Amino acid sequence: MNSEQLTNDESEPEDSPAFAHLVERLDSLWFEERREAAAELPNLVGRRCGGYTIRNVIGRGSFGVVYRASDDQLQRYVALKSPRPEVLLDPERFQRFHSEAATAARLDHPAIVPGYEANLSGPTPYIVSALCTGPDLCRWLADREVPATAEDAARLVADLAGAVHYAHGKGILHRDLKPSNILLEPLASYNDGKQLAEFQPKLTDFGLAKIAEAGLQDTRSSLLVGTPLYMAPEQLSSDAKRVSAATDVYALGAVLYELLTLRPPFEGSSYVEVLDKLHSGSPRPLRAERPEVSVDLETICAKCLEKDPANRYATAAELAEDLSRFLAGKPIHAHPVNWRDRFSRWVRQPERIRNAGVTTVWFQALSSVWMWLIAGASIAISSIEIDGVRTAIDSLIATLSFNTPLFVLGWLVMRGNRWAFVPAALLSCAELVVAVHAATDQGLLFAHAYPTLTSKLASYTMLIMGSALQFIMYALAVPAWLRERRAGVVTAISPSIGK
Repeated sequence: MNSEQLTNDESEPEDSPAFAHLVERLDSLWFEERREAAAELPNLVGRRCGGYTIRNVIGRGSFGVVYRASDDQLQRYVALKSPRPEVLLDPERFQRFHSEAATAARLDHPAIVPGYEANLSGPTPYIVSALCTGPDLCRWLADREVPATAEDAARLVADLAGAVHYAHGKGILHRDLKPSNILLEPLASYNDGKQLAEFQPKLTDFGLAKIAEAGLQDTRSSLLVGTPLYMAPEQLSSDAKRVSAATDVYALGAVLYELLTLRPPFEGSSYVEVLDKLHSGSPRPLRAERPEVSVDLETICAKCLEKDPANRYATAAELAEDLSRFLAGKPIHAHPVNWRDRFSRWVRQPERIRNAGVTTVWFQALSSVWMWLIAGASIAISSIEIDGVRTAIDSLIATLSFNTPLFVLGWLVMRGNRWAFVPAALLSCAELVVAVHAATDQGLLFAHAYPTLTSKLASYTMLIMGSALQFIMYALAVPAWLRERRAGVVTAISPSIGK
């Protein structure tokens, strides 16, 4: 199974315009990759690039070709990466090549492929790095019939987490961690390559790396940064500020999950299906896929794969520490998710705000209809004309005082206007208080329409229940509103994709 190739099913629903645009971009990228992979490449084998003689091709993709080359001066073999011709004609894609060279020059870690030299001018730009003689992790997984042992998987991801934390310390986010970007360098204990313990992982391909302090423009190449099977949910957002160190932690969790199950957390036959699951689904529990995996390791993996970055490990170093504690048989810092955690995370989801707005819109519309039906019935059957007029006046007062303002505020809240949340919540509380008071006080609104207090209470029951539900929805949405207020999020909240 090659878990990094997806086909697009054009029959999938595309309900959200933003989501449809995202899928369209993915489709164009995928077809572009296939077309470029089949394109004729210049044959550089046997040619010299600077002080290097190119020997043979060891890998190729949609972006460039990697050659095994000999360093004539130091008498060693190296990996030489040269961009495809079409990349040289595309300023944005060539900038990615330049970014990879600049990033490699800043990193020096045992679990990161070291860069030696870069020449970005001339007819054949290239990047020279250490030559890794082993396969990449994607190829290693594809050749496997059984998953890696829990200890080997934990050890490899701990090594990678250390490298990622080192890069983060340099202000660099990788943003495209995946098995094909993890090379396996054979150790001295190498036997047949069937065990991960025989390799030292080496992280490579920082072409999509982002300098943490720098901004990210919404260009063609940065519309979607990452590989869908391993990308974090926040990478679907157009807000680049949501991408953080926790984004790379998510990808490390996805790699750990695949090492232990031979499948990524989310699978699908199309980009639409994968992105829908990424947005609104949850990975199948690790122990449901592989029961013999320990609860501690499942807990570590689940914490990495949390949809909310705030619920993941804050740093890759924390992930590495928990994996090391697991390997040493010590208690880990993470704990399994309980019902209190689930409830706390549920109330902090942005959907709670939208749900409160939807509840208000529907309740105010229905209660307005109910009040005016009472007024109409009172006018029709009243033996004293003045009673019908009083009922109509009471309905008008209630509508102008609560129904209309709350309907407008609820609509704004539903549409994502953050400022409307507080007045809507306060007015919904006031409406509940007034409804309860009016139901128990014979002298308030609609008193003449009910001969007894019991009949009035019976009629007001539905109004009180609706007001209470509306107020509860706003109370539940307060944590989500506070969280968005702290984050400065002012964009509209979209419903779930594909629903």
